Amino acid sequence: MLAETGYHSYFTVLERNNLMPGVRRGIQLLKQDESRHIAYGIFLISRLVAQDDSLWTVVEDTMNELLIPGLGVIGDAFDCYDPIPFGLQESEFIDYATAQFQKRIDRVERARGATLEDIYRVTQTVIDENDG
Repeated sequence: MLAETGYHSYFTVLERNNLMPGVRRGIQLLKQDESRHIAYGIFLISRLVAQDDSLWTVVEDTMNELLIPGLGVIGDAFDCYDPIPFGLQESEFIDYATAQFQKRIDRVERARGATLEDIYRVTQTVIDENDG
């Protein structure tokens, strides 16, 4: 969540101000690569939860425990500035991070009661949608 939000904020500054097109392209590629890493982690956790539903509580508790400190890191980064440069709004990035968090936890939660075949099918659909 934090890596994605960091890339997103850096890209947003450059994009909105039409700065450094080569660096923007590099950040786009980093974001793609990071999303693949996250997708694999979610795929792994989803398979584990599908195999043992009791793991869902551990996943949910851990993710919820880390959410507030994670959002605090974003707040701390913006607290360093007064005013915040480039017209950025802290709430935009808190919202982005929260949405990324929610997408991931929802995906893992859908694994509860699913079969491994269901997990593989959903994952293949996501891959197909992202490659198309």
